[in-house]
Amino acid sequence: MSGQTTLEPAAGPSRPAARAGARRRAPLLAALAVAAVVVIGLVAYALFGTAEPRVAGITYVFPQAVITTVKPNSEVCQAARVPDGTGAVELLSPTPSRDVSVRLRPRAAGGVPAATRSAAVRPGVGGAVLVTLDKTLRRDEEADVCVRTSGAPLPLYGDLSNNGMSIDGRPVKGSLCLTFYREGKETAFDMIPVVAARIGRLRGAFGGSWRAAVSAVLLLGALVLAATLLVKGGGSKRRRGLVALYAVGTLNALAWSLFTPALQIPDEPAHLAYVQDLVEKGQPPQPIGSSLSPELNVVVDSVNVTHVNYRRDARPPWFASDDAVAAARLATEPSRVNLAWYLPVADYPPAYYAAMAPVYGAVTSRGGSTLDAITPMRAVSALLAGFAVLGVFLFLLELFPERRYLALAIALICAYQPLFTFISGGVNPDALLIPIGVAMFWLFARAFRRGLSVPLAIGLGLLLSTALLTKVAALGFVPGWLAGVALLLWRERARGRRGTLARAAAAVLPAALLLLAYGALNAWAWHRPVLPTGLTGGGGEAAPVVQGPHQVVSGFVVYLWEYLFPRFGHMTDFFHSSWTPKDLWVPAWLGKFGWADYGFSNGVNRGALIVYAVIAIGAIVGLVRLLHERRGQWAPIAVAALLGIGLIVAIAKAGYPLRAAGNFIFEQGRYYMPLLPLFALAIALAARNLRPRAGHAIVVLLVLVSIAHLGGALALTVQRYYTFSAYIEQENAVAAQR
Repeated sequence: MSGQTTLEPAAGPSRPAARAGARRRAPLLAALAVAAVVVIGLVAYALFGTAEPRVAGITYVFPQAVITTVKPNSEVCQAARVPDGTGAVELLSPTPSRDVSVRLRPRAAGGVPAATRSAAVRPGVGGAVLVTLDKTLRRDEEADVCVRTSGAPLPLYGDLSNNGMSIDGRPVKGSLCLTFYREGKETAFDMIPVVAARIGRLRGAFGGSWRAAVSAVLLLGALVLAATLLVKGGGSKRRRGLVALYAVGTLNALAWSLFTPALQIPDEPAHLAYVQDLVEKGQPPQPIGSSLSPELNVVVDSVNVTHVNYRRDARPPWFASDDAVAAARLATEPSRVNLAWYLPVADYPPAYYAAMAPVYGAVTSRGGSTLDAITPMRAVSALLAGFAVLGVFLFLLELFPERRYLALAIALICAYQPLFTFISGGVNPDALLIPIGVAMFWLFARAFRRGLSVPLAIGLGLLLSTALLTKVAALGFVPGWLAGVALLLWRERARGRRGTLARAAAAVLPAALLLLAYGALNAWAWHRPVLPTGLTGGGGEAAPVVQGPHQVVSGFVVYLWEYLFPRFGHMTDFFHSSWTPKDLWVPAWLGKFGWADYGFSNGVNRGALIVYAVIAIGAIVGLVRLLHERRGQWAPIAVAALLGIGLIVAIAKAGYPLRAAGNFIFEQGRYYMPLLPLFALAIALAARNLRPRAGHAIVVLLVLVSIAHLGGALALTVQRYYTFSAYIEQENAVAAQR
């Protein structure tokens, strides 16, 4: 026990020393703050200072092809909901003409008709004809938008898979691509009230423009707390600092939860279906049948999920009339009981869903719908994000107790990681697995530094079992967990400490008992397989990949090779990429949002690749130096690496058969968010190559970059769901036809 004192946490700075450190950091932080204000000002001007036409709504039809031609003395009409504020209608045609007239004929009594005032080919956008109306609509109108031409025949773009079109009064297959414009021009600043109203649509009892205002307040509060932490650093009031750090991550995730449209976080309908089964049927789903409950089908249909996903031209419902229609349908109280089960989640473990069930039950027991329940369920998920940020900080502090400020700043970088906060603000089991995984890294680092006590062993066992009961991917943690516990037990015995068997039992028994209880419930209470098929992994035989000449299916090992390295020779091209870190992993980690159908531009991704490459090189150098300086530090870092590699291999095992069968949308950055501690460790190792003051300056700069990163992700989300840049979208759409 003579060396026990070296295992204790380093003493924190005294209050005078903390104040002196804050004074030393103040000029640096002030300079960085000025730079940040300048950058934010330029971005704000670019976003809010430019006036252009703004879209009031669209027909949610992608211009797949020319589906009809308007001939002289003929009329083509499209049934549509024309939104309040519409003053012009735009058509898409490969041969645009000014000889076009449009008439809006309301379908309901009391509607106000409108007709053409002028028509023009939009400059700079091939194929767009803008028709200005003689009046501006002052309410939503269900109307027929009828098109005529007095010149040459006018071909129009649309989609034959939709409906609502008619020719000379005869219904025909297809739907026209129409865009409805607000009158005149307006800046993005002018659009703020409009966007706020759209953010509040289709939210049930928690709808309204207040969501946008509260999101802004939450983000501002997180910024104030982050700035305070950076200024005060490792001050004496550590508990307040931990609370503030937790709050930064949680507030960012809460903002996302209010901001993102309903069901536009990956697989939310499926996860809601699971919670419904737990509450309405009293058990998890079984692998029998595949459907959603009647009520959940109404919610899915009302928020337009299937139409919006993967279609950059489509938007969620924007109008008050959409809210009214959804409320009327839900007022009929469709059943929340699924007569079958929803097959895609039939094998999922129940831990996360059991945590969400009381929230769902509290809302529905008071007459609310599943749509009403989404907001509070998301809020509970968001509360978990702060624990992940705290775990990153504590993990780094165990490895580098003398660099508290470095650990604090890097934890803030993670708190502003957009994909992490986005997925934490949704109804998704990743929101629970992320803090569990981070806590596992922390407890192993703590045990290697302080010794494996019985409480720590119990904690490690409970974390593993809870992870396994949260997501199947947690199987990837098992090899690293076993190696870590075995190494800790060996070290305890080598130090001559008694109770090795008790520590081993404390680590293994909680995990074993919880998993045995889960298996027993499956077999006897829920009548599911003892170990659902999903727990066995997904790396079995795959359907053959279609190969070109001189290529062969190279198997799982080569699939893993291509995770990081370029392929060579006759390797199967699993990823259709010259180098996956550049084309897949950096964009995935930087942020693919919604159902992974929008993200940052290639320019931003390439810039991030350079930054990540510099960090990776610095981390390798820093790791070599650290292991040379502290030879005993290899064990916690090796176990952390094993935990990370195990999770990556487990995810790859599930992705391999899908990739081999031609499914190219499995790999997503959110699956790897439990590895935030490794991301943080890489930054810390790179920063330790520098003198403390320079290292602190770099990580503070990275905090500011991370704040801008989150801001950019939110701006992309506004563009994706709540506005419509007609110039860009239609130009791309028409160009695609050529």
